[in-house]
Amino acid sequence: MSVPFYNTDFTVFCETIVPDWKKTDKTIFASLDSVHVWQFDFEDFSKEQQLYLFSLLEKEEQSKAERYRFERDTRHYSITRGLLRHLLMHYLDTPNQVIKLSKGIYGKPVLEKNSLDLHFNVSHTKEKIFFAFCIGNELGIDVEKTKVNHSYQSVINEYFNTEEQNYIGENPYRFCEFWTRKEALLKAFGTGLISNMDIITILDGSRFISGRFPFKANPNTNIYVKTITIKPDHFISLALLDNNKEVLFFKKSLSFFDR
Repeated sequence: MSVPFYNTDFTVFCETIVPDWKKTDKTIFASLDSVHVWQFDFEDFSKEQQLYLFSLLEKEEQSKAERYRFERDTRHYSITRGLLRHLLMHYLDTPNQVIKLSKGIYGKPVLEKNSLDLHFNVSHTKEKIFFAFCIGNELGIDVEKTKVNHSYQSVINEYFNTEEQNYIGENPYRFCEFWTRKEALLKAFGTGLISNMDIITILDGSRFISGRFPFKANPNTNIYVKTITIKPDHFISLALLDNNKEVLFFKKSLSFFDR
């Protein structure tokens, strides 16, 4: 399928922030005036919790989970997809059976019926999962784990411009920081990797971006990209279109699966 490209202008604002982790209780689902970001660790889930999350999956999703060759991949898919459904149940205040998920034109998961105008995005490594939710604004989230002894140079040369390359140098932490920014921004626009990612400068501060992209925006479009570090080696970036909302961070609590 041929993907159309458009003359597109927008302004990107990038910054690094320190997360203020909030306590979790069911009252947090009642209001989404801010952006909610959730962190989970795959290793934290008991067998009982895994079975519960698997039970939330539709038959097609369960079949997909069982087709994975390695048990770890089955487990990670079931937990990630089940957690998404569990969270959506609370945000939408609706039974799981009513929640229908589909994909956008570039594969981004979306709700088929969405009277709240709820937007979400998901990203994970082999260790951690992150979800982002907000009402009224498209968003994207990306997480990467730094591989200290891995060379990223070929990727840096292909997807980063000279100014970014000079800042990154051979520092794998700076690479992962900036890679998550580009990925999160593109996910907010609903697309994946593109050949001209180097046009999109994601250094700290604001930049006006102009080029041809597989998404539409206008010169008044602003996208806000916020990066946090989960020590010792994970970087997470969140991108939010057109509204610089407050971001609240949550981790799974012991009562999270009370239902």
